[in-house]
Amino acid sequence: MGELTVMVNMSFKVFIVCVFLACIVENVSAVNCCSEKIIQNIFKLNNCTGDVLEKLYQMGPFEHCLVPKIDMLSTIRCIDGFTSEPCNGSANASFTLRFYDKSIPPRTINYRIQEQKCGHIKNIHTATFEGNSEVFFLSIGPYTACYYRCKQGGKEAPEAGGCIVAKNHPLDNQTLHAAINKCEKNLEEVELFQTFRHLKDYSN
Repeated sequence: MGELTVMVNMSFKVFIVCVFLACIVENVSAVNCCSEKIIQNIFKLNNCTGDVLEKLYQMGPFEHCLVPKIDMLSTIRCIDGFTSEPCNGSANASFTLRFYDKSIPPRTINYRIQEQKCGHIKNIHTATFEGNSEVFFLSIGPYTACYYRCKQGGKEAPEAGGCIVAKNHPLDNQTLHAAINKCEKNLEEVELFQTFRHLKDYSN
């Protein structure tokens, strides 16, 4: 009975982590948990960047290297993601969670993305997570991207920022480390004040 209780508690914890990350990894007319001030600051910073879905697709498989430093994410060893080829302004996407505890199998979440404008995309989730997430990119290049995520409706999750890096990149660790640190600084400049955790260390 004790083992069953542990398994149920662990499954619930994994579900909550997935809910949070489904919000991390997506026209704001009626913002709920989105900060209009942060969004406007991002639009000033990103020069109304476009073709986000195509850029994510061209990036290929990527990994999250910068996430909020909160207890909910402390069990995660790594997060991988991928965006399929876009068609008519939308694309399929997925991310996979891998945990330090090897007894917990990897968990993959599939969702759909819609391009909006000026570096803004909308993540559309299944009924499991409800609602949609909004993702605003401060910058997005061939190998790295910096974003702000917020939630509208459904199961709420705190707003968050982060950085993703293409797995098949030609960059040295020093360049990647600088890009991730710049993302962290830019998130502060747009007035998202968070403590971050580096899922991968590129400082050496």
